[in-house]
Amino acid sequence: MLLAACGGGEGEPSAPASSDVASRAAATAPGAAGPAVDSPPAAAARLAHLPARPSVGVAALAATRDGARLLAVDRREARIRLLPREGGAPVREWAWPAALPADASLISLAISAEAGLMLGARRDSTVFIHALEAAGPRQVWSGHAQPVRAVAVSADGRRAASAGDDSRVLLWDVPATRLLRTAAAGSGIVDALALSTDGSWLATGGADGRIRVWELATNRLVVQVDAPGGGVRALAFGAGSGWLAASGDDARVHLWSLPAGRLERSLAASAPVTALTFAEGSSQQLSAGLADGRVMSWPLAGTSLSGGTR
Repeated sequence: MLLAACGGGEGEPSAPASSDVASRAAATAPGAAGPAVDSPPAAAARLAHLPARPSVGVAALAATRDGARLLAVDRREARIRLLPREGGAPVREWAWPAALPADASLISLAISAEAGLMLGARRDSTVFIHALEAAGPRQVWSGHAQPVRAVAVSADGRRAASAGDDSRVLLWDVPATRLLRTAAAGSGIVDALALSTDGSWLATGGADGRIRVWELATNRLVVQVDAPGGGVRALAFGAGSGWLAASGDDARVHLWSLPAGRLERSLAASAPVTALTFAEGSSQQLSAGLADGRVMSWPLAGTSLSGGTR
């Protein structure tokens, strides 16, 4: 059984703010972050997979509960691959449903393999949701006034979130196929989203480099920090909602402890990171899909990140 994961936008990123992102303070809300440090040898990355053909990047990524396998979505090939984490040939590979768009109208993707669902964000301001292996479209949602750049789905596939150019994050009831409410407003143009595995928090990020964490029950802004790598391309929660991984344009993954909003560690990748996932929402295993189509994994057991709690 797999868990939900979301990937960064594969289309054009939103325009950065006019101010110099690099000159901002490391944090702008509770818990100012200290400087990032490189991961120790114990958390050295493993190059799990290198694509056989040129790729435009991993559009979405999910891990099995035990972290032994990864589910990766390749948008250029319009294919889904079940991969062994430690490398080697795919365990299984198949084309995504033919009804799903694979053209420039598709900006980003998210998957919940536990529920067997794929979500897509589109330039026409709609969101589609489709069974991973069923024929024909499943649902198309309308609610945004401008292009949708990011989607996320809960581990059980019951809740989804979408956001984009209209500075609103919409929360959806998947089984009922209806819009629940606006979960966050005034969050700027959003390029990356994540829902915590315990269902309590939502994270947003964009080209301005600002990461916001919201409490879903109250729509309250809990933490706001500035990512060291500039624009935010992908986000993922670990340990329920105790850790947040974020990637930007600097080929690094930055790990924050929550709710303090403290930057704990930075992990080096070989290319910009477009998708992130933790194994079972824990902090034992972090995997990243890269812009060049590679997948990298970091075993974090034994580091200071293991067992992080709220």
